[in-house]
Amino acid sequence: MLFAEAVDNNKSLNLTICRSKETRLCRVYVYRDVIEVHNGIRNNRVKLNGVNISFMSCRNLCSSREDSISVSFDASFDLVCEDNSDFYKMENNICAAETTICGFCEQKLGNIKDIKCDTNLQKPILLGEDCLSIEGGFFCHQNKDNPPTVTETSVDAQTLLFEHDLNSSLNCRSTGLEMVLDCSFVEQNSFSVKKNNYVHCSCCQMALGKKVSCGLREYVVFWTNRVNLLIREKGTDDNSISLVKKPLIFDDSKFYGLLITNLVESNHYRIILSAITWDGLIDFMLIWLPDQRINLYTTSLEECKSSTADNRKKPLKADGNSVSSSIHCINVEPNTCRRVFYRLVFPDNSSSNKSRLLDSWRKDFGVTLIHLPIETCIGFSECLRQSSLQIAPHTRELNGPMAGFISGAVPLINASK
Repeated sequence: MLFAEAVDNNKSLNLTICRSKETRLCRVYVYRDVIEVHNGIRNNRVKLNGVNISFMSCRNLCSSREDSISVSFDASFDLVCEDNSDFYKMENNICAAETTICGFCEQKLGNIKDIKCDTNLQKPILLGEDCLSIEGGFFCHQNKDNPPTVTETSVDAQTLLFEHDLNSSLNCRSTGLEMVLDCSFVEQNSFSVKKNNYVHCSCCQMALGKKVSCGLREYVVFWTNRVNLLIREKGTDDNSISLVKKPLIFDDSKFYGLLITNLVESNHYRIILSAITWDGLIDFMLIWLPDQRINLYTTSLEECKSSTADNRKKPLKADGNSVSSSIHCINVEPNTCRRVFYRLVFPDNSSSNKSRLLDSWRKDFGVTLIHLPIETCIGFSECLRQSSLQIAPHTRELNGPMAGFISGAVPLINASK
């Protein structure tokens, strides 16, 4: 396997090549945007698109694995953010929709026909920096006589002093992460309000959002990955009309990417992520955001068996027969991401190390607590796990003060229009 990591902060390219134990010693040749790995008759030519390597700046990197080679180069490259047009298309879909439904059981939540909506990806309602509050009457010092529950010792970034600039001509707003609706557009019997004003579907009990208020007006803030829309569309013959189900957000990884972008841009770097369930909150994950943007390149180094292999003649053997080697040519596109260090504390948060770290973070003024539905938390952890597989094995698990954390990533999303 070949792992390459272009780090924006120091304009470097970290290259790792992992070999199986049976593989003989290989030779590595580095060019401007090409890595060649020669190993007998198994030769690979890997083109890293979008990077310009200063191959004279080679530096060895410490490696904890005997079967890998790790080096670093100075490099120049561009970071291409994920297309955020899907978030702005969301506004058009909301305005065209007739009904909102639960994303799991499809229960009707309300009628939104002829609603007026706008989009602002830089103002998430449930992550507002100026909206922190204190639960249980104290910030970090516990009452020894009456030990509080977990949630009572938490700084809750989602119990908000809600301020929203919806005027009489605007009754909905999309932040990419959320759809904010006036309560008049939501059927009261379609949801149940649990502790901390979290809104759950009254049918399947899945968490959908939160109920908030601004003066005398009340709103429901739905997470965009929890709600679907029903949009009336013409059939292919233009004679039939049907209601078509469309999700508010088509790619959950973009939801996670925008979430992390908003956290970093709001100066939230250490986060306790708690999962919302019908029965309450569960500590789920610790997140450390280094504000590091990277391009990840990953590919397997295999013998090419396809007809497109570039077969070239090698020097003759002593008996006069030529040695033929197959050069496997690979083009690798960058996966532009934002780095995320994470540590799961669910389902097993009983270990002493996890418990001590969680307690210390919970008492730290610099830590933010956010709450998301447990289904979103599980999907987020799987997204991070999958991205960690694109990172060199010896750098996935951190050590020292960060021991127990894993290096992962989410898509880099541009929150500006």
